[in-house]
Amino acid sequence: MSDLLLLLVEDNADDALLLMKKITSMKDDALNDYVFKITHVTTIKEALAHLHNTDVHVVLLDLALPDSLRLDGLRAVQKACPLTPIIVLTGNEDQSVALDAIGLGAVNYLVKGTVSQERVAVAVLAAAKNKKVS
Repeated sequence: MSDLLLLLVEDNADDALLLMKKITSMKDDALNDYVFKITHVTTIKEALAHLHNTDVHVVLLDLALPDSLRLDGLRAVQKACPLTPIIVLTGNEDQSVALDAIGLGAVNYLVKGTVSQERVAVAVLAAAKNKKVS
């Protein structure tokens, strides 16, 4: 089994808990080779500090954080770890911003509160495989 290191950057505790539960309770044959290890932080500042000290396989990044405006957080995380896949998290009303994030290099986006467990699994595994987790 391989550890799959995820960094979740989300300031809303309820959204973070829901997403972490979806990730850690995923059951699928494709997931049997992985143990998900999730670090949760609430600001870009905390994310950058973590990324400075720890390699991660995938970053799940909320685009609405208290210390970041829209796509500024994405740009900061990309600068800190340019080879790490980033999946942006957005609310329903922010889908145009999520598509802008894809244009800037995010590998995918998930709509908070409505995303299925299967969609989370596909997004995380596809991003991790792009980084070639071993």
